[in-house]
Amino acid sequence: FSRRALDYISKNYLNPVTSKQVAQEFYLNHSYFCRRFKENFGISFSSYLTGYRISVARIMLEQGNKNIGEVSRSCGFETPAYFTKCFKEAVGILPTQYKKAK
Repeated sequence: FSRRALDYISKNYLNPVTSKQVAQEFYLNHSYFCRRFKENFGISFSSYLTGYRISVARIMLEQGNKNIGEVSRSCGFETPAYFTKCFKEAVGILPTQYKKAK
């Protein structure tokens, strides 16, 4: 279960992904899937997915060849504003500040 869930996230993080979709992909009840995910990883599915996307964004920002809008879309965020909000919550600084610092 754990390895398959992580593989699914790494292959599909660019797309709008919900825990309900992943549960269906694994033929599991949605509540059961969410409970098992949290038991295995100590974090909710959506928090893990956001964290995964932020880690990919950090790498892209460090490479410095894309603007914030391109990075946000390349990491599966629906809007640059939401990406910026999530990034600041996770990292503590804005993505523009992070990019300048690297």
